[in-house]
Amino acid sequence: MALSRRAFVKTVGLAGAAGGGVVASTSLQGGETKNGWQTVDSTVEGTLYDTVMSTAGPVAVGGDGVVLLREPGGWRPILEHGPHVAGNGLLAADRTDDRSAVWFVGGGGAVGRYDVRSKTLIDFSAPGGKTSSWADLSVVGSAGDERVFLINGSGEFVAGDFYDGGVDWSDVLQTDAKGVSEEQGIPEDEPGSGSSALGLDFATSNVGFACDTTSGVYRTTNAGQSWQKIGIEDAQVGFQDVAALPNGRVVVAGGGGLLYSYNGSSWRKQQIGDDNIYALETGTRTVASGANGVVYEKGSSGWESTQTSTSSALYGMAYDRTGNYPDIAVGDSGVIVESGDYQGSLPNTIELTGAQDTSTSYRFSVTDVVARGPNTENAKVEEGHVASGVVGGDTDTFGFSGDISTFAVTGGDPDNLTVTVNGAKRSASSLGTATWEAMDVPFDGALYDVVNAGDDSYAGGEGGTFLHRTTDDGDAWEVVETGGPRGSGDAVRKLAASTDGNVVWAAGESGSLGRYTVTASTGDSGSRPKDGFDDHSQPEGHAGGWTALAVAGDAGNERVVVAGQSGGVYTGTYASGNDGVSWHATRITGGVAVTALDMETPQNGYLADENGDIYHTTDGGRNWDRIGIDGGDADITDLAVLGPEEIYASAGDGTVIRYNGRVWTKRFAGASGLNAVDAHDGDLIAAGASGKIYAKGTWQWEPQPTPTQASLHGIAVGHDNAPTLVSGGGGTVLRRHTNK
Repeated sequence: MALSRRAFVKTVGLAGAAGGGVVASTSLQGGETKNGWQTVDSTVEGTLYDTVMSTAGPVAVGGDGVVLLREPGGWRPILEHGPHVAGNGLLAADRTDDRSAVWFVGGGGAVGRYDVRSKTLIDFSAPGGKTSSWADLSVVGSAGDERVFLINGSGEFVAGDFYDGGVDWSDVLQTDAKGVSEEQGIPEDEPGSGSSALGLDFATSNVGFACDTTSGVYRTTNAGQSWQKIGIEDAQVGFQDVAALPNGRVVVAGGGGLLYSYNGSSWRKQQIGDDNIYALETGTRTVASGANGVVYEKGSSGWESTQTSTSSALYGMAYDRTGNYPDIAVGDSGVIVESGDYQGSLPNTIELTGAQDTSTSYRFSVTDVVARGPNTENAKVEEGHVASGVVGGDTDTFGFSGDISTFAVTGGDPDNLTVTVNGAKRSASSLGTATWEAMDVPFDGALYDVVNAGDDSYAGGEGGTFLHRTTDDGDAWEVVETGGPRGSGDAVRKLAASTDGNVVWAAGESGSLGRYTVTASTGDSGSRPKDGFDDHSQPEGHAGGWTALAVAGDAGNERVVVAGQSGGVYTGTYASGNDGVSWHATRITGGVAVTALDMETPQNGYLADENGDIYHTTDGGRNWDRIGIDGGDADITDLAVLGPEEIYASAGDGTVIRYNGRVWTKRFAGASGLNAVDAHDGDLIAAGASGKIYAKGTWQWEPQPTPTQASLHGIAVGHDNAPTLVSGGGGTVLRRHTNK
């Protein structure tokens, strides 16, 4: 269990940092201390295998795919199930030269990249189809233009160049295809010669070294295309790690406290301790960690050993080069020991701006630490994690770590407050752990979808029931149609609104398809729908159930795309004055049910099927090109498109899969299957079985408490004056509390 914030934060200071950031100075209390090293709570019990320094702070990786980040208030998980949500242990980590991106590898072919600036994960698992465990990696270059090298326990090697959110991988060098040249003792195209390779490090994008458990050390000068064995004869110990130095030099660590240094022509043996050494790091300092909680550092008079506050084996070590973060070592049973205080910049910012000639008060809390920024002297910070203030014609700025857990406008008009988080404008209702309240709905059947149309909202469900949210008497729902577009009681499964919100389309069972016109608002009574659907059911004779619907464009010229269980996709444009829609039918999924549609514009859209395949159209749905998901193993249930390089897909296995234009990456949301996802600007919501709702937080998808156990089917993320709503079984409609 993590220590409470009040127990573990000894001091919190703040100051303006370079670039206008906020610096927090903290030290943790509560753990055993020895020789300047302190044992701290890692929040996990599994083994941690490696640690690196990033611009956001130290990062550690380990069993079950966990990735931890050190924040001012302590360690927190930023990834709990690995990059592919398979729970494979992560065995090694490295970072780019500018420390802005962290890479990690491990079991099941796991390969992941986490950008600590944008807080974005990309999954690159199983490069070249390899699902064996990657034992180590090395990264060279700055974030966005880095080269990454991987090695597995059998000595198989692969290299990749990262750019534009993707990686171009080399062919995997097969160790079982080549042997050792008897004449030269050179393994052709293989480090490790089939033994267990454990260490890899590159000094440049071409020059690197690998070591194995049979005293072998190998060098490449052509980015791994070929390898030469350079030692070590008669070493008689297995090697655990390798550190590449400038000018072709290298150091390897092994059993029995031995280090071997290579100067380009010969090896030198050093005994620096009695027990195994597992990790090496070089640079401005040279440090190592090993068995029994001992760490080592090379000084002017040689190596010195220090017993830390633990007796556990320490498999990874990283030292701070900036003076901002403590030195770190990690190991067995989730142990983390630190030396030094956290004095880094807080990774997130929030700005609160009040309109001129107004006064608006606010209060918010975060899960870790918050501190005032420059020119925010009148605001208050309580207990290190709660901030409050008043703005009017000015801006309050805070730095914080963790997530915003609560946010409320405590005085004045919320419309006079502009909130910006990490450079993106956010609505007050989207911040913090939301309060969801059940609305009064005069219907007890399942409501399969909900949609906002302008400031109005509509829901549809069993028996063709169609409801409208009215503001006449508080904020209530009324049944405006029964029986569905055909009047025959077909369930309404999907709803979609025109871009201007003046029309809502409904699709459901037995080919039911209808167009519902919303009249203009009048006075305080809200907008009123006209009587009845325009029936456009069973286009081209399609009488099967519809499973997906999308609409784009303003009413009177909207593009409608609808698809069903047999994989047929029907597209058409409604034109004012025409009696119907001219439909174009196509089949793209080989009879597999289409599960989701989202049209970003009348021409540009996306489609998913139950096999996990996703398609893209640029001609309004007449033609579709597959864009993923390679290796997909989950049913896609819904799509939310924010742009061609930001697409989210919910899945039946409780994950949300994000597309960055090149790569699809899973993120675990919860154990319950997801039925829907929706987004507007930076506000992302997913919902599913057992009343579960999840919101995209700073690092991960965060569960939000709800008052229902009903299965949830539809989401409408609010904007402007429209609320955020979720619909589900038993006539459930949940409304997110607006924090007003």
